[in-house]
Formats: sequence, C-alpha cells, structure tokens
Amino acid sequence: MIANAYDRRPAMASPPLAVSDAAALGAGSAWLPWLVRLRWAAIAGQLLTVAVARWAFGLAVPLAWVLAIVLGTVASNALLGRVASRVAPQRTSALAAAVVALDVVLLTALLGLTGGPANPFSVLYLVHVSLAALLFGFRSSIAIAALCAACYAVLFVAHVPVSWHGEPHADHAGHAAHAPGNIGLHLQGMWAATAVAAGILSYFVARTAAALRERDERLRELERAAARNEKLVALSALAAGAAHELGSPLGTIAVAARELGRAAEQMPGAESLAADARLIRDEAARCREILMRMSGTAGADVGEGLGPIALAGVLAAVEERLDPRERERLRVACAAPDARLRAPRTALAQA
Repeated sequence: MIANAYDRRPAMASPPLAVSDAAALGAGSAWLPWLVRLRWAAIAGQLLTVAVARWAFGLAVPLAWVLAIVLGTVASNALLGRVASRVAPQRTSALAAAVVALDVVLLTALLGLTGGPANPFSVLYLVHVSLAALLFGFRSSIAIAALCAACYAVLFVAHVPVSWHGEPHADHAGHAAHAPGNIGLHLQGMWAATAVAAGILSYFVARTAAALRERDERLRELERAAARNEKLVALSALAAGAAHELGSPLGTIAVAARELGRAAEQMPGAESLAADARLIRDEAARCREILMRMSGTAGADVGEGLGPIALAGVLAAVEERLDPRERERLRVACAAPDARLRAPRTALAQA
C-alpha cells in the first residue's frame, strides 16, 4: 500500500544540498569547501523540519531512524571538511560528485521514512540534478539524474507510512478530488514527470554552464592578448625613445669624424688616420640608418611628411639598405628615373 503525505503539512525531508552561491562555481578547488558549508546549512534545515513535523503538526515521524540518518550526514560532512583541503585538484570533481550521489541516497532514506513518493519534498531531487549539471557537466548530471529517478522509483516499493495524530491517512490530502484507486496512478505520474524534468533540466543547465565556462575562457584569452599587446606597445615606445636619444650622440660622432678626416688629409703620412676617420663616419651613418629603421618599426615614421622625391632617389635609398652581396644581385630597369612623386621617402624605401 502506498502511503500518503500531506501537501498542506511539512512531512520531513529537506535537501542535503541546495544551490545558493553561484560565485562558488569557479575553480574546482573551491567546490568541496562550498559543499561542506551547504551541507551544514542543510543539516540545520533538516533538524528544524523534523521538529516542526513532529511537534507542530503531530506527524508520527520515526524519530530515531531519522536522527540516525541526520547524524550520518553530520559525520560524513565532518570527514569531508577534514579532507577537503588535502584532496588533489584532479580528484576534486570525482569526490564532489560522490558527495552529491551520497546526498541523493540520504534524501531517499529520509523520504522513505516520511511517506515515500507521496512526500511533497520529493521534488528536491531536482536540486541535486541542477547542482550536478552546474558543477560537473552533462555526463555527470545525467548520471545523477538517473540515480534520482532510480531512488524515486525505489520509494514506491519501500517506504514507511506516516500518520497524523496516530491515524493513518487513506487519501492524499492535497488531492482530495482523486478517487482512492487513482492515487497510485497519480503518484506514478509524479515519478515520470520528475524523471523527465530531471533529464531536461540536466541538459539545459549543463549546456548553460558549459557556455559560461567557454565565455570565461574566451575572456581570459582576450585579457592575455591585451596584456601581450601592451608589452609590445611598451617595447615599441622604448625602441623609438632609444633611437631618438642615440641620434644626437651619433650625429656628434659623425661630425667629429668628418673634421678628423679633413685634418688627417692635410697632414703628411696620416693616410691611416684619415681611413680610420672615414670608417668611423661610415659606421656612424650605418648606426643612424639602423636607428631610423627601429623608429619606423616602432611607428615613429608613421607621421612622416610628404615631399617631392625622384624615382631614382627612391631606388638609391633602397639600394643603400641592401647588403653588398644583395646589391650585386640587384638589377633595376627604370624607364623614367627622373620621374618625381610626392611620398614619405623613408617609409617608401622601407616598404
């Protein structure tokens, strides 16, 4: 015989778990401490529900067995609290899934002692399905949903009837319009509806959680790309600043080398000194050219003004940038070397 519970009175069970802190759904290392806090709150709710059902509404709750289950929950949560901080990160999800499955079994035991499938608190199976979908993804949520459906089915064949003020109820107080022969069919329909709702809920919640995790990963990737771009901008600014700061000393070196070369040319027997002066001047010019390239790469020449330049001058500037071996292989055929155009000379030569 299927025992009846009461929609107008609290029967007994409150959920071992509830979803209340979405911020806790971050890193896996935060799951276990979060579950520990939720379970302590649920235990307090269970004890309060037992007191209200037993002494306020006079329901004949098997107090010893119910308290034994609650104490089992207390012991398991105390153990979980001790090991939560010592669990390896790769095992966190598995342990948290096992805790949710245990809570489904504990909820089933409480419902079985307080009216079975007719207990209105049986809808709390969906809370565990939602929790599994949010924490563990689609596959685990389907497994938890299947466990909830199986446990709910067990309640139809194994439960303890409850009575009110010592009198067992033969009808469903919340569904008085139903004939007694239809109550079993109604409860079976409740089981089917709960099973279907659990499957649909697990699917959509898991998809939503996966989409949120994917969005968070994209946001983190964008943040990393922005950080890399900031470093590149800082490096470009440093290169442009270095080129600007080194330009003046190199100009001074070139002027001094030119004057030294002129003086050496007027001195008898100072040919080697004149050659050294020319070498210094050429190397200074080469350094200035490298700095100009650095400035262009860093964006300093983006605002270079337009000016009239001959096509032959552009070709000469390009040739100057080539290594001697590359110059030997260069062959230029220009039909109008005297043609002139307005363009940024340095940027055009670099291109």
